[in-house]
Parts: sequence; C-alpha cells; structure tokens
Amino acid sequence: MDRKLFLIGLLFGNLFLVLSIFTYRNETDELVLYYSEECPQCEEVLKYFLSVNIPRRLITKEVFYNEENYDEYETLAKRLRIDTLSVPALYDPRKDRLLVGDKEVIQYITKMLRK
Repeated sequence: MDRKLFLIGLLFGNLFLVLSIFTYRNETDELVLYYSEECPQCEEVLKYFLSVNIPRRLITKEVFYNEENYDEYETLAKRLRIDTLSVPALYDPRKDRLLVGDKEVIQYITKMLRK
C-alpha cells in the first residue's frame, strides 16, 4: 500500500513539474504591445512589427478604448515603477521589462532580431 501511494505521488509530482515547465515556457514566449488606435507612433510601431519576423508571439492590447487593458497596463507600470502611461509600450515577461515609446520599442526588437 505504501509503495502504491509513493508511486502515485511520484507520478503526480512529475506531471506537475512537466506542466509547470510547459506553462512557464508558453507564458514567457510572448511579448505584449500596449497601444492606442488614436496614436500615430503606435501605428508606426505596428507597421514595424508587420515588416519583421519576430521569433516570439506578439499580443496587442488597445488601451484607449478598452478599460480592462488600460487597467492591466496601469497595474504593470506601477509594479515596475514607471510613472508615465505613454503608448506604445512593449512588455517582455522574460525580462520583466516595460519599454515605453516608439523608438525604444523598435530599438529593443531590432536588437532582439540581431541575436
């Protein structure tokens, strides 16, 4: 009986470990772009993203008309101690870094593509 419980525990422990690694990998494989439909700089950044082939999945979140996305962006900026809620802003969960401004976002992606 004890051996059976041990094996079941071992099986579930390994399953949990594998699922945790898979989930972590999926979460950190994304980049999140916060933008506004009213922002010309955001439009330029979106055009830039369409012109390059980034190796990670890009999630776009409109913050001017979508209150939920705005609240998420605001919470993230506060946590990272960023005073300005300007767009475009790119969040990289791998580095827990938020880049604000079109030049900074494009420069960051350009560096990423060179690696």
